[in-house]
This record gives sequence, C-alpha cells and structure tokens, in this order.
Amino acid sequence: MTTLPAVQMTDANAPREPYRGIQEFRYIDAPIYFGRDFEARRLLRLVTIYRGVLLYGDSGVGKSSLVNAKAMPLAVEEGYAPERIRVQPVPGAELVVERILRGAGNDFLPSLFDDGRGTRRISIAAAELLRKVKETPVAEGSYPLLIFDQFEELVTLTEQAARRGRESAAQAQAAYDSVVSTLITILRDDSLRAKLLFVFREDYYAKLTKFFACHPTLIDNYLRVEPLHSNQLDAIITGPFREVDFGRRLDDEVTELLKSELRARSDSDVLNLSEVQIACLRLWRAEKPLDMLKTQHVSGLLETYFSEAIGSLPEQLHRPAEAIMDALVTESGTRDVVSEATLLEMLQRDQDVPAAVATAALTELDQTARVIRRERRNDVFVYEIVSEFLVPWIMRRKVEAQAKLDLEASFARTRRMFRRIAVAAVVAIVILFAVREYQTSNEALRRNVRELGEANSSLEAKLEAAGEEMERLQREGAEAEKGRQAAAARAAHLTIERDAARTAQRNAEAQRNLAVVSREQAVEQSIKDRAARGTAVTDRNNAIEEKNAAVAEKDAALAAREEANRRREAALTEGSELKQGLQKMTADRDDLRAQLAALTTRHTASTVELRTARSERTALATQLATATTELKTVRSDRNSLASKLENETARNSAVRSERDQLASQLEKARATIRRLEAEVAAVRELLAAKKPGGP
Repeated sequence: MTTLPAVQMTDANAPREPYRGIQEFRYIDAPIYFGRDFEARRLLRLVTIYRGVLLYGDSGVGKSSLVNAKAMPLAVEEGYAPERIRVQPVPGAELVVERILRGAGNDFLPSLFDDGRGTRRISIAAAELLRKVKETPVAEGSYPLLIFDQFEELVTLTEQAARRGRESAAQAQAAYDSVVSTLITILRDDSLRAKLLFVFREDYYAKLTKFFACHPTLIDNYLRVEPLHSNQLDAIITGPFREVDFGRRLDDEVTELLKSELRARSDSDVLNLSEVQIACLRLWRAEKPLDMLKTQHVSGLLETYFSEAIGSLPEQLHRPAEAIMDALVTESGTRDVVSEATLLEMLQRDQDVPAAVATAALTELDQTARVIRRERRNDVFVYEIVSEFLVPWIMRRKVEAQAKLDLEASFARTRRMFRRIAVAAVVAIVILFAVREYQTSNEALRRNVRELGEANSSLEAKLEAAGEEMERLQREGAEAEKGRQAAAARAAHLTIERDAARTAQRNAEAQRNLAVVSREQAVEQSIKDRAARGTAVTDRNNAIEEKNAAVAEKDAALAAREEANRRREAALTEGSELKQGLQKMTADRDDLRAQLAALTTRHTASTVELRTARSERTALATQLATATTELKTVRSDRNSLASKLENETARNSAVRSERDQLASQLEKARATIRRLEAEVAAVRELLAAKKPGGP
C-alpha cells in the first residue's frame, strides 16, 4: 500500500520574487499568495463533502492561482493527493497529467501517474485514468483529488478541431465522448476513492451544460470566484515581504501611491489581479520605483509591458510574433493550444514567413518575452499563451491592425486616383501643344488658335482650381476614411465586448435564476420539513410529559400501598395468627418495590428522551433561522442581478446610439465625395468639348 506523504514548504522551495506578474501562481508560491483564504477554506469544505465540485468565475479572475497556491497546499495538509489534469482532443491520449512542482529540479508532489523518469507532463487515455483510480492502492487518510484545470477546453478544443476538417472533428468527438464517459463513471461510483474538481470560465457554463446533464446534482456543488476587492490591496502588496525575506521591499510611499492609483482605476471597487501583479513586479524590479510610478502611472506600466514584451524581440521577428499571438486565440476569444508544426505551416502559408524565422519567433516569445508557453504532449510540442489576461490585448491589437490595413488600402486607392488625374492632365497639355503647332502652320486659323488659347487658359485655370479642390477633398476624404476606420474598429471592439458581455450576462442570468429558483424551492421544502419535524417533536414531548404524569401517579399509589403495608405489619405483630398473612404482604411489598424500580428506570429514560427532543427542537429552530437568512440573501442577489442587467441594457443602447451617429457622419462624407466626383466629371466633359473638331 502506497503512502502519499504530506509536503512541507521549506526556504529552498520559496519563490525568488515577491510577485508573479502575468504568470499564474504555482504551488511553491503559497508564501506570496494573499487574498483568497475564505474561498480556499470553503472550496476545501465542498471537496470534503461532495464527490464532484465546480469552481468557476470570470476570465482572469485568478481561478488557477487560487487552486495552485492556496487550495492545493491546504488539501495536502488534510491528506489529499492532488493531480492537475488537462483535456485534449486526441483519441487514446485524451488527458494530460501536469505534475505539480514543489521544489527545484524535478521535485514533484507524489502522483498516481508517476512514470519514474521525472516527466513533467504525461499523456494518458481516459480509460487509464479510470483504471488507476480503481486499482492503485491508496493509503488510509490519503485521497486522490483530480483537478481538471481550464475544463472549458473540453468544449473549445473540440470546436476548434471541428473547424479544421471532418477527420479532426470525428477524432475530437471521440475524445470528448471518452472523457465524459470516464468522468461520469467516477462521479457515480461511490466505491471509488477519488474527488473531482472542475475549474472553468463562467462564460462557458452554458456550453458545459451537456456534460452537467449527465450528472445533474453536480451543479449544486459549486464555488463562484468573485473578483478581489480593493480592501485586500495591502495584503497583496505587502504580504509577501512578511513571509519571505527578499532583501528589499517596496517603500511605504510607493505602496500608498500604487494603492491609490489601483483604486482609482476601478469603478466598482474590484481588482484585476493580473494588473496588480504586473504593476507590483515592474516597480519592485525598478531601481527608482517611485519615479517610475509618478512618471508612467499604473496605466503606463501596463501598456508598456506588452509593447516591451514584443519590442524586446529582434525587429524582423515582430510581424511573425504578432501572427503567432493571433493564432493562439480562438475566434470566440479563448486560449487555444496549437502544435508547433501547425503554427509553422500557418505562418508559411498566410504570412510567407520562413520556417527558421517562425521558429526563432516562437523561441523568443517563450524564453525572452515569456508570454507563451511551450509544452510536450504525446511527443508533439504545443504552444499556448500564459494567461487569459492577454486575450483582450490580442483581440484589441488584431482589430487595430485590421483598421490600419483598411486605412492603407484607402490611401492606395487615393494615390491611384491622383495618378489617373495627372495622366489626364498630361494628355490634355500634349493635345494643347499639338493644336498650337498646327495653328502656327496655318495663318487662317490664328483667330481660332487665340480663342482656343484663351479657352484653354481658362480651362487650365479651372482644371488647376479643380485639382486643388480635389486635393482638398481627397484630404478630407482620407480624414473621413480614417475616422470611419477608427469608428469601425471601435464599433467592432464595442460589438465584440457587447456580444461577449451580453452572452455572458444571459448565460449567467439564466444559470443564476435557475440556481435561485432551485435554492428557493430547496429552502422552502427544508422549512416545511423542519416545521413538520418540529411539530412531531412537540407531540413527542407532550406524550412524554403525559407518561411522566402517569408514572408520578403510580409512585403516589405505591407510596400509599407501602403505608398500608406498614400498618398491616404493625397489626400482625399483635398475634401469631396473623404471621402467615404478614409473610404474604411482605411478598406483595417486594413485588411492588420491583415494579417501582422498573417504573423509576423508565421515568429516567423518558427524561433523557425529553432532553434530547428539546435539544433537537432548538437545533431545528437555529437551522430554520439560518435557512430564512439564506433565502433573504438569495432574493437580494436576484434583485442585484436584475439591476445589473438593466444597467447593461442602458449601456448597450448608448453604444447603438453612438454607432448610428458615426454611420450618419460617414454617409455625409460619402455624399460630399460623390458630389465632388460629379463636378470633376463635368470639368472633364467641358475640356472634351473644347477640343479641335468638337462642336
């Protein structure tokens, strides 16, 4: 029987920096992770009580960090053996076990899937997971905890594979069915010693309902991770220095100014943990953090982080690097996992980037910029971005790049139009010179030549004026086009945000309403059950009290009979003839005393039962009060969600109004351009009419 030992954090395993920046927290980062104590303890309670638990929240809220740096260490202390697992759409290797590093080198936590070679990522079939859980002996007090991180990949990677062709879609579906079958088997088999924790983004809750429907009670066991609030800033910024000696720390002045700016960035008093970690890490690494913060502020620290990450690469790798980042985000705005061969083929086909240049860009993004991560799965190297915090930046940069391409195309069209006008002017001048030569050779046509010269001068002046007007209008058109492109980009960005927010809001609202209704029904049923139990306890207490009264009456009767017996004994002593009767009465007395002892025992037992019933009634009353409080909280949450939905609807209306105004301005600019083009055409017709041989 294998014993999985508990793990103690030592100074040798302590992190080297107090902040993680954009990187998620790891198991060994527990000493510098602050702000999630309540959530971690509650999550551990849920895992202890239930076979399967859901952990979800918004993108970038810090779900993986909570699991890695807080929940896992607590679980190990409680005797659990955590296993971090990811899914992939590969039949026969549907799961990837990511060993949990607890120290330097290959010092991992004990694992059921340890191959003895120190492999960090082990691909296994779903059936192999089930076999390990069934057959591997587990020490008493140690329980496997299977943590499926980024569980939305069960849907996103399957959908992405389906877009690549029919064969990929069939393989992805086979992998999906195998994973779901294995997980449902583990959830339903109470004889298996295993716990399951599913971690995923909340906006994919609706797409995962097909899986949840296979085990309906799973959705009742959940923890929703809320964003951190600004009142936890002090612990996040200064806490790491209380646990580990890093040699130096952020000054109080820097800390206070940083907290002030971070609070000012949030309208709702919530924090973005990635922003906080990036700003803190950059300031801690700076030689003069106070000057940097006063000069760049938090917004500047964040904006320069990504530009520096790409700017740190050689210039010839900028375009391939941007293309790689775009490829690692799906069309629906989630992280994608793409093989190295697929990335190289895509860059060669779409961007005409040689394989050597693309490989260099991948290496620099992984090892220098550290914004992507390289992993080995089934003897294939795959890449993914290190954090979902990068997704909005990549999507925004993609929209801006498309707007830039559209603007360059507009300038190219403008340059082509100017070239056509210049060619037409040259042709007109050549014709004029030919006419003048012809007129000088024919004296009879001198008057016509003079008239034509005057007309040509007038037309040239008009043409010059028209050219200047065209240039001015072209500039206005370019500016209008630029404004249109910017407006289009902004509208696209707002549309993406609106659609994503609306979808997430609808999904969350539907799920929360369902959860609220379910919880209300459960609470009401619980109240009814507890009220019925209270009534039963009351009836039972009344019966016990009546029984006690009867016992008391019997006690009084026995006491009277004993008094009578004593009197009879006194009378029997007066004569020997009464001796036989005295003996009989003595025997009766002994019987009565035995009956009295039995009644006394029953009375004592009844008293104990009465006290137990009263304790149960008190506990039920407490539970009833708690349930009533929970019901009020649920109704308050529902009212809050309704208010947020109304605010989001008002915001969407404002966005649509702004988009309509931009469209109206664009239509006016187009009408002006069409009018000017008509005037230019009229000038051209007038020139054609003044040519020799014309009317």
